[in-house]
Amino acid sequence: MKFKTKVGDFKRFGAVVKEQNVTFTFEVNTKKKVNLILINKQDLSQIKIDIDDSYRYGRVCSIVVLDLDYENYGYLIEEDGTLRMDPYALSVYGRDNWNDLSRKKHNFLCFGNIIKSGTPFKDVSPKICTNDYIIYRLHMRGFTMDHSLSSAKAGNYLGVIQRLNYLAELGVNVLEFQPLYDFDEILCTKKPYVDKKGRNRYKIEPSNKVNYWGYGEASYFAPKASYFGGISCHENMRSMVHHIHKKNMQIVMEMSFAVGTSEDLILDCLRFWAKEYHVDGFHLIGLTCPIERIARDPFLSNINIFYDNYPENVLNDYSGLDRHLFVDDTGFMYPLRRLINHKDGNIIEFTNMMRRQNEKFGFVNFAASTSSGYTLLDSFSYKEKHNLDNGEENRDGNNFNFSDNYGTEGETNSRMVWNARVKNCKTSLAAAIFSQSIPMIQSGDEVLNSQSGNNNPYCQDNKIGWVNFNNRKRTKEYREYIKSLIGFRKSHPVLSPLMPKEMSDPKHLGLPDLSYHGREPWTVWLSEDRKAVGILYAGFYGKNLKDEDVMLLFNFYLEDEKFALPSLLNNRKWHFVSNTSEDVFGENRRLLENQEEIDVPGGTLTILVGNTEK
Repeated sequence: MKFKTKVGDFKRFGAVVKEQNVTFTFEVNTKKKVNLILINKQDLSQIKIDIDDSYRYGRVCSIVVLDLDYENYGYLIEEDGTLRMDPYALSVYGRDNWNDLSRKKHNFLCFGNIIKSGTPFKDVSPKICTNDYIIYRLHMRGFTMDHSLSSAKAGNYLGVIQRLNYLAELGVNVLEFQPLYDFDEILCTKKPYVDKKGRNRYKIEPSNKVNYWGYGEASYFAPKASYFGGISCHENMRSMVHHIHKKNMQIVMEMSFAVGTSEDLILDCLRFWAKEYHVDGFHLIGLTCPIERIARDPFLSNINIFYDNYPENVLNDYSGLDRHLFVDDTGFMYPLRRLINHKDGNIIEFTNMMRRQNEKFGFVNFAASTSSGYTLLDSFSYKEKHNLDNGEENRDGNNFNFSDNYGTEGETNSRMVWNARVKNCKTSLAAAIFSQSIPMIQSGDEVLNSQSGNNNPYCQDNKIGWVNFNNRKRTKEYREYIKSLIGFRKSHPVLSPLMPKEMSDPKHLGLPDLSYHGREPWTVWLSEDRKAVGILYAGFYGKNLKDEDVMLLFNFYLEDEKFALPSLLNNRKWHFVSNTSEDVFGENRRLLENQEEIDVPGGTLTILVGNTEK
């Protein structure tokens, strides 16, 4: 079959459909032979269309194929005899089923789908003030595989939609997804051989590993086919976003561009996802991003950009219309974990991380992230990483975890060891949730999920990498406790200010907005040898003068610690809310008989509020 062609308009990269004509525009990296390869989806037969110089402008080619039955065809680009995927392809054909090893019979061939795009998306993103964000980070497959979902919903977007009520009830309002763009989870190697005619050839062989997380080279414009239903991926991605937004949640996508990806493509990609799918933000991973261009891009000025390595000039000099840049790093996790696990923690570092906030940009605080090591429970269950299943002789993964096992490596039948671990998990998440930054919860940390000590399960598409949502009583109680912590933050706006605390009383209300206390009120001396601190957030500096004062008493010593309680204004009294050693949040809420001091058990957090209730 021979198709009629004409020179394209060079306006937009990718395959653009207009009626039955398709315009293919793409960048080339050679002056030699270039062909557009059309592939019939039924029999995988190929039609080669020559791209001569009349279709080229510089290193860009643009060609219109007339009267193309595009739904039945896909395409590749051939340069110097080598086939490659169009990096701007909006859909990928050939990877519709996860880890489908039957693809080997076609040498793992995959190619770009030609789909219609550009229809206006009528969905409206919910308006949520950034200081009210509660982020929940998840892996689509890992979040839905062990959730007792039907096979039709396990491992894909339907499972996420099914579980949105669960997430809404937990109290989170931003979902951060690990890669949703189309990557090849089958890790392959090229094995050379010589055929019968003495020619050098190679065949593609699958390795024993799965690229479960999805970082690396990918088709960054295409929703992942096995997550979103192949040729229907465009509509199904939009459907998931719409359902998320209807639940008054926003969506953030992790984007990790391979080394060598052009800056223009990266910017085009981010704009595309924001415009086409109404994605609310991006967490950029790695050092390949043109972060200065992204931060100042006018099309992305209302899209939240999370990144861990901002140059200071980008943060300090940026003066956009909205605060949309956020530092997302491990700056909070390690000082917290070193204190809890008695690894030479520093209370000064911890308090600085608890109050980090800025008028121009924000921060994200978390107690655990699988991209940085253990799950939260595993950081209190394993002294050493257990990554042998990754096939790299335990050499991969982070060696500096500041973790502990509390007497038993891994699973335990000891009630004392288990209680210590759960207490530490509660204290850790409470610290992140009550910090002045945006809190992030790693999927599964609200149900005490374990990865069996593996701190780098990038290839573990199994029970290690999947979140185990069990319904045991102790797990339910723990989840309800975390849910209550989130509710407490939401009901006490003094914990989530948009402006940084000044540690003074700029409004002359009688109390500083933030103050530290210890064995004596107002006179605590923060030093490296101290392992306890009381943090007082004055309620007057919340939304109105009637807001409760909040006192967080962190005791990272092994033994009990006594804290002095400062006197409050307007006849307010101290009320006990909870201690992280308790099973139920707020069950023992009461007016304190002793308004001058309180003992806090070792390794716990006590939460107090100040009000006029009796």
